[in-house]
Amino acid sequence: EVRRIVETQAAALAAERATTEQLEDLRKTLAALQSHGTSTKEDIKADLNFHLAIASATDNLLIRLIF
Repeated sequence: EVRRIVETQAAALAAERATTEQLEDLRKTLAALQSHGTSTKEDIKADLNFHLAIASATDNLLIRLIF
């Protein structure tokens, strides 16, 4: 439940606050995530990078620390 709440709010904040550069980073990390599966180290890294990009775009230190 906590993860769902935090991720949902982080996505909303990122949508409101992301800079042009952060939006480009989100596009790149999303593309990488979509080109991977779910079980290899590369898959896990792509997933983590996507979530870190969202956290960064929130401009919220606490959310960045959580991720």
